[in-house]
Amino acid sequence: MNRTTLGVTFAILCLVAGAAFAGEGKDQGTTAFVPGSGAEMTLPNGHMMQRIEASGINMTDDGDSPLNGCSITCEGVFIANAAGESQAGGGSCHLTNAGGDVALAWWQRTSEAGGVWGVMGGTGVFEGMTGKGHYTSRPPLPNGSWVNEWDLDWKRE
Repeated sequence: MNRTTLGVTFAILCLVAGAAFAGEGKDQGTTAFVPGSGAEMTLPNGHMMQRIEASGINMTDDGDSPLNGCSITCEGVFIANAAGESQAGGGSCHLTNAGGDVALAWWQRTSEAGGVWGVMGGTGVFEGMTGKGHYTSRPPLPNGSWVNEWDLDWKRE
């Protein structure tokens, strides 16, 4: 499994909340990613571990969502077997809005196409926000960048 393939599935999860940010809601959108630094290591059992980092921008279908236009940085690890087939993957992300508020998220790859992710709080407008959703990754572009499509059910306490 090469870095581009792993990066495409490095899904993420771009935490999204609805415009009315109190109570509960649903949101969806896309996140465009550019791969950053990374490293690969062959494990004693012949499997490969790959650490990746990516950054980009989050775009919500609801232009009033607090996460619309946030910058995003994600890190994670993938494990592939000796044949290059992905066995597991997961990590975390943080999104920063124009005002400097930060939302925190986690992600877990559950298939070649994508996985699940969730919001686990943050600062400012993201304080007390939790949620869970799904993401799918579009095929990578020739430059190694990719786009994730996602949905999120959220609540704010």
